[in-house]
Amino acid sequence: MSQIDILEAFAESDSAMSAADVIAKTALPRSTVFRALRVLVGNGFLNQEPNTRKYTLGPRILQLGMAAQRQMSADDLVAAPLLELLQESEETVTFSILDLPWRICTYVLEAPSDIRQVAQVGARYPLHLGSAGKVILAYLPEEVARSVISGEGLEEEQARDMLKQLEEIRLKGYSTTVGERVSGAAAISAPVFVQQQIFGSVAMTGPTERVIGKLDQYRPTVLEAAKTITDRLSARVAPHPSRDRRRTPATSAVKSQ
Repeated sequence: MSQIDILEAFAESDSAMSAADVIAKTALPRSTVFRALRVLVGNGFLNQEPNTRKYTLGPRILQLGMAAQRQMSADDLVAAPLLELLQESEETVTFSILDLPWRICTYVLEAPSDIRQVAQVGARYPLHLGSAGKVILAYLPEEVARSVISGEGLEEEQARDMLKQLEEIRLKGYSTTVGERVSGAAAISAPVFVQQQIFGSVAMTGPTERVIGKLDQYRPTVLEAAKTITDRLSARVAPHPSRDRRRTPATSAVKSQ
């Protein structure tokens, strides 16, 4: 359990931590912390900076996080709300997850019509084009969103316009686009969160001539699907009440030394 306690301490920290910081945050014995840190570094779950000797989360954590994202997005927690949206709208429905600086389409339910908007499972798409990406980009921390936009090589005026669009999306709580990422396609998307952090998006999309009149009609359904998935995924990863160790007498004693 000590290694889990240490990883949770790092998950709650915004910066690198020394061994002393870890001891203070976890209230674990010094010998236990040093032994666990060696194991975590050796297995890639933590990195130790050579100059400061402080620790940060390692690449194995990122790999596990991405695997968890893929598994969660393919779960029935996601499939059922998407199927309801497909049955009501009869248009292509997709679910995407954040994979900076892109989004990955992890779930596609295609429209029954022969004329439909096609998306590929596993494909990466830019965040700054199309409603499914923009509604994710809008809820990223501002400095991260600016970095993504900068990486797309937009002109200064285009970047300012993009930031304004993202602000409008946050105010509305959803995004609509017409002919933006794919010519002749229109879409409406809503954000999905996990524990109040942006995780992905739900989108309904199709040929512009057929979908443009449905965007307002099905906006409540798209928003409801996104909310349902948000609630289900957030409940799945809710922290266990027994994991809160930060208020124990032992912790206070360590901090006071």
